[in-house]
Amino acid sequence: MILSSDELQILDYLKGYKGKFVTMMEICRRAGGRRKYEESAHWAKGLMTRLVEARIVEVNDRGHYRIKGDERPAPEMAKRKAAPARTSAVVDENYFSPPPPVADENYFPPAQPAPVIEGDYFPNAGES
Repeated sequence: MILSSDELQILDYLKGYKGKFVTMMEICRRAGGRRKYEESAHWAKGLMTRLVEARIVEVNDRGHYRIKGDERPAPEMAKRKAAPARTSAVVDENYFSPPPPVADENYFPPAQPAPVIEGDYFPNAGES
């Protein structure tokens, strides 16, 4: 089967969801871009029927679509070893250490009196 550029855009969009079902509206809205959606909001409906008949895409009972593929996890995920367990010391009965203090006794500087301003603070305030 020879696929059109629109069908390839749809398949490329569905590949990003890796086995999750996507609604028809999301496919129409996001797979082809804003301009294509503004010109025709339901541009992908006929193409999706073709892809389902070709058994490239599958549809669930609710009318959502996904790329047909094996349900096995990706090979790199299967080869990955589990991370080693972290060891931590028990600090309290709650098993959590207390949060660090936000401020200590030296956080705020000592209060100093405000400077005294001699004379008129706004010398030209009365003139207009």
